[in-house]
Amino acid sequence: MKKRRILLPILLLSTFILGGCNFGKKSSGNNDQTTYAVEIKNKAELEGEWYAGEGKSLSLTLTPEANALEALGAGELTVTSSDSAVVTVNGLGLKAMKQGEATITVAYHGAEASAKVTILDGSCIAKYGAAHAGTLEDPLTNEDALLVAAHSKYAGEDLYVGGTISSFYNAPGSRTDGMVAYFLTPAAGQTAKFEVYGCFKEDGSKLTDDDIWVNGYAVAHGAFTKYNDQYETSSAKFVSCTGNKPAPRTTVVKTFAEALTAVKALEDGGDTYDYYQVDAYVTKKSGDNYFLTATQGEAITNEKENTIELYNVKDTDAAAKLTKNAAVTITMVLKNYHGQVENGLTVAADQINVTTPGTTWDVVPEPAVQNVTLAEFIASTAADKTVKFHFSAEIKAFKSASTKDKYGNMTLTDGANDLTVYGSTATASALAWNDSDAYVFTNPQDFMTNDTTKDLNVGDTVEVNFIRYVYSAKIQGQGIILSSSSGGGGGGGTPDAITSMEEIYTSGKAGDAIDVKGVFVGTYGNKTNEWYVANGDYAVYLYQVNIPAGLTVGESVRIQGNLGVYKGLIQVVSGATVEEVADVISYNTLSYTGGAFTKAQLSRPVQLTGQVKSAVAIDGNANKSVTVTVGTTDVTVYVKKSYGLDYTALNAAFGTAGATVTLKGYVAIYDGAGTVDYATSTGYQVVSPVVVA
Repeated sequence: MKKRRILLPILLLSTFILGGCNFGKKSSGNNDQTTYAVEIKNKAELEGEWYAGEGKSLSLTLTPEANALEALGAGELTVTSSDSAVVTVNGLGLKAMKQGEATITVAYHGAEASAKVTILDGSCIAKYGAAHAGTLEDPLTNEDALLVAAHSKYAGEDLYVGGTISSFYNAPGSRTDGMVAYFLTPAAGQTAKFEVYGCFKEDGSKLTDDDIWVNGYAVAHGAFTKYNDQYETSSAKFVSCTGNKPAPRTTVVKTFAEALTAVKALEDGGDTYDYYQVDAYVTKKSGDNYFLTATQGEAITNEKENTIELYNVKDTDAAAKLTKNAAVTITMVLKNYHGQVENGLTVAADQINVTTPGTTWDVVPEPAVQNVTLAEFIASTAADKTVKFHFSAEIKAFKSASTKDKYGNMTLTDGANDLTVYGSTATASALAWNDSDAYVFTNPQDFMTNDTTKDLNVGDTVEVNFIRYVYSAKIQGQGIILSSSSGGGGGGGTPDAITSMEEIYTSGKAGDAIDVKGVFVGTYGNKTNEWYVANGDYAVYLYQVNIPAGLTVGESVRIQGNLGVYKGLIQVVSGATVEEVADVISYNTLSYTGGAFTKAQLSRPVQLTGQVKSAVAIDGNANKSVTVTVGTTDVTVYVKKSYGLDYTALNAAFGTAGATVTLKGYVAIYDGAGTVDYATSTGYQVVSPVVVA
C-alpha cells in the first residue's frame, strides 16, 4: 500500500522586501578599515500597501557578504522602528500594529539603510469597502459577511458578525452535541444569507432557548469559510443575543396533513418552534429512526412525501412505544431538514401516547448481495438503502479534490460515470441489516487510520460493498471498502501496457499498466525504495518500489507495474517489479535556464544556476523550501529532512540572500491539488538537491 509523504512543500510566510542602502561607511573599530554597507532590498514594496495586523520580513544584503541573522545575533546588525506602536520589530520580522507611519532603520557596522512605511487601517472597511469593521464594537452585517467571506485573505481570521436571526438550521436542543447554526436576515431587497455555523458559548457549553432565538439580534465571532456554496463560519463563539424573546412554546393540535404542509413550507433547517400534537401510525423503522404515516401500513415510496421521521430515538422507553403499526399521538417540535419533515428536538417517552398498541418489528432476512458495475449501481431503482451492492471503481477525487478525511468522502468513477461517496470505511460491522428491510451505515470515522484505507490515493481501484440512496436529488453511495489495488483502469479491465517512457507523459493516466526500460539515475536522498529511472529525454519516479539488490547507478532496468499521480507528480507505484537488463540506454540531463517546467520534464535529472532569493537555514531536522531565481523564474528547491542529503553544504549555499548557487536535482511540479494543469502550473520544484558550486 502506498504511503504518500513525498514532495510536501512547507508554507512560507509572505516575504516583503525593503530597499535602500548607504555605501562607503566604515566600522568604528580603530584597526578595521573594511568598508561596510547594508541594503534593504524591497523598499518599494514595503513602502507600498500593507495593513495593520500584517507581518513582513526584512531581506538584507550586507557588504562584506554575511548572514543577516548571524550578524543580528552577534550584535553587529540592529533593526529599529521609530514608532513601535505602529510597527514592532522582532529580529528581521516586522509587524504592523495600527494605522500610522514609522521609519525602519537597519544599522550594520556604522552603515545604515532605512525605509519609511505607512500602515493602513486593516479593517474590512479599508480593505474591501465593507460598511463595518468586523470588530466586537462594529460587527459585520449579513451583506458585509458575504462580501468578506468571499475573499481568500480572510481564511482563518476570526471576525465578528451580527444580525437578526431569520431561522435556525440547528436550533437549540436539536442536536445531542448542542451545536447551533442559524442564518442572518438579508437586507431589504437581498436574498443571500450568511450562516453562523457550529455555534457554542465562549466556554464551549450549549446554547438554549433562553440564550438565542429567531428574530433576536445575535453577535458571534469565528473564521469565515465556504461550504457547498454557502458562506458561513466554520465554527463560531456566541457573544450575545438581544431583543424580545418569543413567548414560551405552546402546543397546537394539527392533523398529519396540516403538519406536513406547514413544515415543508419552512425554509431548510427551519422549525415550528411550538409543539405540534399529531395523530399518526408507526409504519417503518430504520435503525434508531422511525417513520410515521397518516394511515396504518401506508406505502412509503419516498420518505419526504408522506412521512414524519422520528430521528435518532435513543431513549429506550420512547423506542419501546414505537412498535410496528402502533397508533400514537406525539407532541413534538417539527423541522424541515432538506425537505424531510422530522422532529426538531429530542422526543421523550412522555411525549408519545400509544392509543392502539402495535406488533413487534418483523425480522426480515438480509437479502443477497448484488454484483453490479458502477453504472448499474447508479441506475438501480431499488428503494434507498435496501440492497447491498458489490462493485469496483476507481477513486477519482477525495473531498476537496485531493484531501482525504476521516469520513471517507470521495468520488468514484468508471471513466464514464461518477458517484459521490458520503462515508466509507473498511470496518465491516459499520454496515448492518437492521431488521426493518433496510441497511444502516454507522461510520466509525476511521478512514485515515484503518490499514485498508489510510493509504488510498486518487487513481487507486477499490472493491466495495455499498448501499445506494438519493439525497437532495443526487445519487450517493456509502459503505465498506473490501480491498484496493494501485490503478487497474477504473473498476474494470486492465489497459494495454505502456511501453515507452514518452507515452507515460503523452497519454498515461493513473492506474495504467506500464512495461518500460530505462537507466537508474539516482535515489531520492538516501532512500532505497524511492528512485529515478530515465530514458532519452524522459524519466519516471518510482515510489515505494525497492531497488533490486546489487543494482547501481548507470545500470539499465525493466519496470513492470502501474502509474500513479500524486498532486501533479507522475510515478510508478508500489507493487511494481524491476529486473536488471543488459540493454544500453542513454539519457539526457536537463540544463535548466528558466521558464516553465513541462509535464514531460517530470523526474528529469536537472542542473540549474540561480540566485537565492531569501536566506534559509538548513539543518536536516525540518523540511525546508528555498526559492532560487533562475533567469526570471522562481523555482522552489525542496529540502526534505532526514533523507541523507548534504545538509551542511546546502546550509552554506542557501544561507545568504542573493548568493549564486549551482545545483543538481530532479524536476517536480507540486500544486497541492489532486489534478494539476501542467500547462499553467507554477508549482515548480527541484527535489533531492546536491550543491555543485
